[in-house]
Amino acid sequence: RTAEWRIGNLMPLDGVEVAGHADFLRQLFFIFVENAFKYTPAGYVEISAVRASNQAGVVIRDTGIGMDSKAIPHIFERFYRADESRGETTGTGLGLSIAKWIIDEHSGSVEVSTREGEGTTFIVWLPIAFLDKPNQV
Repeated sequence: RTAEWRIGNLMPLDGVEVAGHADFLRQLFFIFVENAFKYTPAGYVEISAVRASNQAGVVIRDTGIGMDSKAIPHIFERFYRADESRGETTGTGLGLSIAKWIIDEHSGSVEVSTREGEGTTFIVWLPIAFLDKPNQV
């Protein structure tokens, strides 16, 4: 695999704190980044951030194989594998279901956009617990 790791604009997270379990949040982002690299044999995987109202969003975007949009309603189900019939990657189909559980436990949400052959973007939204610079939200 030759996918490049890119760090995009993380400034929207400047001064932002979320209430959460640090180990679970690390695991959450590890799952999304690992999946992005797993399904991106070439191109890039990028992490960046956005902010909207009282929500902080972490964006994980890849230029990988993408998915059929019909798979989106199922990708957070335990043992579901969007590419199983293609046999392109290995795994148990548990990662995204664990990630979704962590998001739910933190009162967050997740957005997914994907296109086969072009990549996938996940935005993990978490409620802002504290903002060092309140006039920037």
